[in-house]
Amino acid sequence: KSKVQSRGAGQGSGVEGRTADAAAIIYHPSSIIPSASCIQLPESSIPSARFTFHVSRFTSYVSRFIDCSPEPPKVQRRFRLGICACLAVSWLGLAVVLWRQARDAGSGAVLKVRNFYGVLTVFEQRKTEPQDHHFLLQHGRITHGLQFADKEMAKWATSYYGPESGIGLGINALPAGPRRIGAVGLGTGSITVYGRSGDTFRIYEINPQVKALATSRFTYLGDCQAKVEIVPGDARLSMERESPQGLDMLVLDAFSGDAIPVHLLTAEAFEQYNRHLKPGGIIAIHISNRYLDLEPVVVNAAKRFHYNLAPIDFEEDEDEWWLYGCTWILLSRDEKVFRSESIRTAVYTAKADPRVALWTDDFASLFSILK
Repeated sequence: KSKVQSRGAGQGSGVEGRTADAAAIIYHPSSIIPSASCIQLPESSIPSARFTFHVSRFTSYVSRFIDCSPEPPKVQRRFRLGICACLAVSWLGLAVVLWRQARDAGSGAVLKVRNFYGVLTVFEQRKTEPQDHHFLLQHGRITHGLQFADKEMAKWATSYYGPESGIGLGINALPAGPRRIGAVGLGTGSITVYGRSGDTFRIYEINPQVKALATSRFTYLGDCQAKVEIVPGDARLSMERESPQGLDMLVLDAFSGDAIPVHLLTAEAFEQYNRHLKPGGIIAIHISNRYLDLEPVVVNAAKRFHYNLAPIDFEEDEDEWWLYGCTWILLSRDEKVFRSESIRTAVYTAKADPRVALWTDDFASLFSILK
């Protein structure tokens, strides 16, 4: 800025000096614009944001070239004014993109709360359609469950917990009688639709606002016939402090986002899970993730602890839009658990990846599992 000011002052023109000052401030956005590229945008808005970003960078480089060129001052001033106009248009475009993002993100939102763990939003959708009217919980852009508004439909299994999904098939494969099921990640409490009288669900949830929303905005927990225990705090730390829980099944559903809790998939974590499972118990791991391929991580853990492995992929159907496509992996040391017809026909062959090492507390690499 001082360089351009001194050049304008030497020319004896106050107007030109002010123009140069403005150009110096506006046409060097390299330290400002990149931050916009880190904003999470809807996929439809990303091309516009990228275009705006590249226009700004291009005009910045051209301006620096002009600043060092031997052209007469009047020619340089015209170029700078043109650059300022281009930048103004590009900034306006970026503002429009961000405004549209904010508008679309808030469409249908009835509640939004924020804390250390991020932003939770409750959406009300299809309000004018009684059969499809539902509420949705999202953490950022990741869905954590939905529930129908109708009292009877509110008891349906939805999202990643459909009866033909891996978790649905796994729960139905458990022995008859009272069952004790642990779960890491509460969400809306969708999994408790499988609760029967005499069952116990012990759910670990680190985010206190998730519990607050699940108990106030959704009715899964209140409608559940089973006993529901919610343990606040980090699941692994809680398990390390607890005596063995004698679980028939442990459900791990905390890996759908772009920042996964790695410490829940290490060898040391599985040692804790084994301590809390009954002999022949099942570990059900939800590995659906748009950024990371968690399958080889789970395959390595299965080999290390001698688990039988049953990966199950559920494809969504437009006619049942409330059931999401998802992938679960069931683990058990009792191979008889997976002999049921429903599981045998749904299982696909999991593949190991030699590039992915067994995760431990000392070593875990996300780079090797990026999609």
